[in-house]
Amino acid sequence: MSFLVPLHPEAILFKPNVTAKEPLIFEMVQVLNEFSDAQKKDIYKAILDREHIMSTGVGNGVAIPHSKIPSIDRQALSIAVLDQGIDFNAIDGKPVSLIFLVVGSQEQSKSHLRLLSQLSRSLMNLDWVNDLKTAHSKDILLSLLASIVQPDAIE
Repeated sequence: MSFLVPLHPEAILFKPNVTAKEPLIFEMVQVLNEFSDAQKKDIYKAILDREHIMSTGVGNGVAIPHSKIPSIDRQALSIAVLDQGIDFNAIDGKPVSLIFLVVGSQEQSKSHLRLLSQLSRSLMNLDWVNDLKTAHSKDILLSLLASIVQPDAIE
């Protein structure tokens, strides 16, 4: 299974020095280099608004903050792997250490839902999730992620 979205190495935060959800989301948005500062501001606000409605902490130490943004024209993905889990108000009450931030265009709702669905299915493989959480380097993380993105999507 491969995602229909490029994965840029700079959009992977490997063990960033953050201890709370909002600063983490801010950093994850900032590495989406394909967007302007104004678009990043819209993305950050939309993700936080979504989080205030309902947490995207899906359990097993994983969160998938996501939103559709009127000011963008494509999907994007950023990923963070944390040394220590943070409170994400996850459904199982456990700290989160693996985060996939997904944004998409309002005009491409179908593609956005497809990406979220593919990601959710991939995250059912708990061995793979554990391998991501315990990766010792960004290179190992990239090779593990290569199994779910298009072969030419790691840019």
